[in-house]
Amino acid sequence: YERCLELHELTHDDIQASFTWMNIATLYADWKKHDKALLFARKSVELAFRSNMDKDDVGRLLTNLGTVLFYNKQYAAARDTLRAAIPFIGDNAYQNYINDIALSGTYIHLNNADSAGYYLENAGKLLAGNENFPAYRFNKYKGLLLVNSQSYGEAIPYLESYPNDPKYSFTADDYEVINALAKAYESGKKD
Repeated sequence: YERCLELHELTHDDIQASFTWMNIATLYADWKKHDKALLFARKSVELAFRSNMDKDDVGRLLTNLGTVLFYNKQYAAARDTLRAAIPFIGDNAYQNYINDIALSGTYIHLNNADSAGYYLENAGKLLAGNENFPAYRFNKYKGLLLVNSQSYGEAIPYLESYPNDPKYSFTADDYEVINALAKAYESGKKD
């Protein structure tokens, strides 16, 4: 990626350089180096706004930046960035789904259940019409929201299905799902 970035910069291809910066940010996020991921994600978006990039691509990059801000626990900035992505995304169903899921998680962490529910409802409608979308993301935040609202019995199927989705590999970062599932069993089923 670094060599690719050098070539894009030599040819003044800001659009491809922007995507390369985001790919590097994604690698750092996957390696749990969220501070580095944030640095590269910001560079990507900065370059995207300086170039003549398609609106939907800018929306995708803003969604990625918002997600990186979320991983850095900068929830208010993540919310603002994810909301700023909405007008750029347009009618791209998958990108709207990913953005709505990220917004719901952000609002859960900001203790705003109404907004989290609103974006989860939007994501649920998009998921219902698209079987190829990753349902585990929806299940995670739907389950967490239900536990937060003390609807423990309703939360259990969402939280149990989360790690069983074939498109997902469970990571240590998902401790909140395990904790929420334990709370749902203890408080809901008294188990």
